[in-house]
Amino acid sequence: VIVVDKLYPDERQMDSAAQMNSVPIKTKDALSFLKKHNWQDDSVMFVDDTENEYLMAAVNNLAGDKRVVNQENLNVYDLLKVNRLVISKSAVEALKGRLQSETGNYLSRREGKFQTEITSDQIALWEENAKAMREKAQTN
Repeated sequence: VIVVDKLYPDERQMDSAAQMNSVPIKTKDALSFLKKHNWQDDSVMFVDDTENEYLMAAVNNLAGDKRVVNQENLNVYDLLKVNRLVISKSAVEALKGRLQSETGNYLSRREGKFQTEITSDQIALWEENAKAMREKAQTN
């Protein structure tokens, strides 16, 4: 899992692209990012807080199982189908808000108090569980 500041172009890239009548995020940019992390052959999901048409266009041209979703359409089934996840900070915040509003603050049975933050230990546990489920699915 990689959390990035943003998955969309900044104003400079937008202005430059508009002047050249082109798309600010190109397939080569997405491929370069994946190669930097040696993920070009893996299944990868990019998650942003809103629809990201530029990233979607760039990623759709890549070989293999690469997909772009917004946080509103993200579900556990899709997460289990990919090996790698790239998510923007704004999507993480939107997901936190969505989870808290849908389920409310949940009671931590171990500590007996309300928990409103998702901890890195919880994320690590989710990743371990997802990996175990993928391995189990592959053996069946």
